[in-house]
Amino acid sequence: MTHAIDFKQQQSKLKRFKKFVFVGSNSVDSSSNIAQQLHLNPNSSFLDKTQIGSSIAIEEIRASKNVIRQLSDLGLKSGKIVEVISKTGKGSVILGFKDSSIGIGTEIAQQIVVAAIN
Repeated sequence: MTHAIDFKQQQSKLKRFKKFVFVGSNSVDSSSNIAQQLHLNPNSSFLDKTQIGSSIAIEEIRASKNVIRQLSDLGLKSGKIVEVISKTGKGSVILGFKDSSIGIGTEIAQQIVVAAIN
């Protein structure tokens, strides 16, 4: 499920995003946590484990083809560098890049492998 909301750009010292999109899935079952048991590089983790303010590179998306296509259409694919803007206690995150932000539900964030950018 994808939702898009356009915001009027406001002049402020704070960075404002022109567009916000949330990608979540009610169809992803809890067995997706099995993906977290797979071996990762020492510098890699899953998106739901990242810290607010981190700059990260998307390494791999281990989700269904439909989810991968939706994220790719939004510009989120392997090699993309983004910033973690916000995060909930359960693992949903908001990523920022360019003048957009994308909200990623916990179920999908648990399927995206990322690496911190130093």
